[in-house]
Amino acid sequence: MPQMSPLMFMLLFIENIMLMFIVVLKLYFMFLLNKDYDLNNNNNNLNMSLILWEVKW
Repeated sequence: MPQMSPLMFMLLFIENIMLMFIVVLKLYFMFLLNKDYDLNNNNNNLNMSLILWEVKW
């Protein structure tokens, strides 16, 4: 296994943090905008986000 350069590691780390931040923001805005939605829809959105997160990995 090749040694990872610090720069690459930092970029990966920053990218993951940004992605998490975007997902959280998206969920937050979905929650704000869709307050009259039923809970099932929110759960589906959350599951989709988690699936996308897993797929990226």
